[in-house]
Amino acid sequence: MLFGSSLTPPEIIGFALTVLCLLVAWAWPGLLLGYFARVERSFLGLARHPWGAAVAIGLLPLAIRAALLPVYPVPAPSIHDEYGFLLQAQTFASGRLTNPSPPLWPHFESIYILVKPTYTAQYQMAQGLVLAAGKVLTGTPWVGVFCSMGILCALLYWMLRAWVPERWAFLGGVLAGFQLGVFSYWMNSYFGGSIAAIGGTLVLGALPRLRERPRILHAAGAETGCRVGQRGHAARVVGDGDLDGALLRSGEHSLGEGAIGFSRQDDLVDLHPNEITAQVRIIRAPGEDLLGHGAGRIPRSRTHRSGVESSRSP
Repeated sequence: MLFGSSLTPPEIIGFALTVLCLLVAWAWPGLLLGYFARVERSFLGLARHPWGAAVAIGLLPLAIRAALLPVYPVPAPSIHDEYGFLLQAQTFASGRLTNPSPPLWPHFESIYILVKPTYTAQYQMAQGLVLAAGKVLTGTPWVGVFCSMGILCALLYWMLRAWVPERWAFLGGVLAGFQLGVFSYWMNSYFGGSIAAIGGTLVLGALPRLRERPRILHAAGAETGCRVGQRGHAARVVGDGDLDGALLRSGEHSLGEGAIGFSRQDDLVDLHPNEITAQVRIIRAPGEDLLGHGAGRIPRSRTHRSGVESSRSP
C-alpha cells in the first residue's frame, strides 16, 4: 500500500524513478548537462526523419518492457473484464465468432459474460481480436497487447506531428511510450486501452492533414479510427462531422465519399458477435453459421429470444 492505494510493482518502479529524477534535478541541476545536450542533438536529428522516428518511438517501450520480463513476467488476468476478453480471444482463435449456449447454461453465468442467446463476453470485438492474434501467432494473448502498444506510441507521434513542431512531437511520443507503454495497465493487463487510443490518434492525426491537403489515405485513416475504438459512437461525434466539413471546405469531397459512406453502416469491429451472428444466419445456408455449427466441432443448436420455439438437431 502506498498513500492508501494499492500499486502494482511496475507502478511502484515508475513512481520511484520519477521521485529520484526530481531529487537529482533539484540537488544537482548541472549534473550530466553535457551528456543530455548530446542526447538532445541526437534526438533532434532523428526527429527530422519521420519514418525513422516513428519506428524508434514504437520500439522503445517494447524494448524496455521486454527487458523487464525476467523481473515482471507476462501479467496474469485478475479482474472480470480480462476474463471476458480472454473468452473472446479463445473463441476467435478457435475460428468461431461466438459459442453456443452450454446445455446447463445457468452454471456458466458470470460477470460481463453472456450465456444467452450465445456464450460470449459483452464487449465489442476489437480487443478480443487483438488478443486472438497474439494467441494464434505466439500462443500468448498478451503478445497482442504488447504489439498494439508499440503501434499506439508510433501513431501518437504521427498524430502530434500534425499539431506541433517535429521536436515536440518526438518528445511527446517518447513520454507517452514511458507513461503508457511500460508501467501502465494498458500494457500490463488484458482489458486494454490501446485499441481505443489508436482510433483516437487516427482521427485527430488525419483531420488537420485533411484541411491542408485532402488525401484518400487520410480520409480512410480518420474513418478507420472512428470504427476501431470500442467507444466508436463517441469517436464518430468528432470524426464524422469534422471529416465531412474538412472535405467540403477543401472542394475534394469525392476523396472521402467511400470512407464517409463506410461510416454510415455497421462494421464488424463496432458490432457485438451476437449481432453479426444474427445477420449472418439470415444470409447463410443452414448448418454453416459462424458458431462452428456444421463444422463437426459443436452440436448444432439455435436459440431465439422472442419466444420462438428452439430447435436442436443431432
